[in-house]
Amino acid sequence: MTPDKRTWRDRVENAAANWKVQLPLLVEGYLKLQRQGPPVAETREPELVGEIQAVDLYTLQRSVTYSVYPGQRTSEAVLAAGYLINSPVSPSMAISIKTLEMFRCLRLYKASFSTEAFTKLICHYYMVE
Repeated sequence: MTPDKRTWRDRVENAAANWKVQLPLLVEGYLKLQRQGPPVAETREPELVGEIQAVDLYTLQRSVTYSVYPGQRTSEAVLAAGYLINSPVSPSMAISIKTLEMFRCLRLYKASFSTEAFTKLICHYYMVE
């Protein structure tokens, strides 16, 4: 196996460049989701139907199914289902917008509430050690 010659800086810059392309679309999709509520059924045929591992403290679902329509990226399709992906390229996990909103509210009321504590709570509910 050939050693990877990319530096940490290269990796961070590539990740930032990949998110930069998708971020405006995700912001628009999030605002649309907030205005309209649950997704409206599409009348057109999806190009792809996929499933991804998910974290949702409200439903404790372990995966979410999404439909990618023509001209849409995977990140937009997963967001339309109410989840945010972990990577702009080849995502492997999604977390629900409601779960992220719960974490944001917890931090608003108790700034010292740590990300580690929230992660341990998620692991407890998903029975992960």
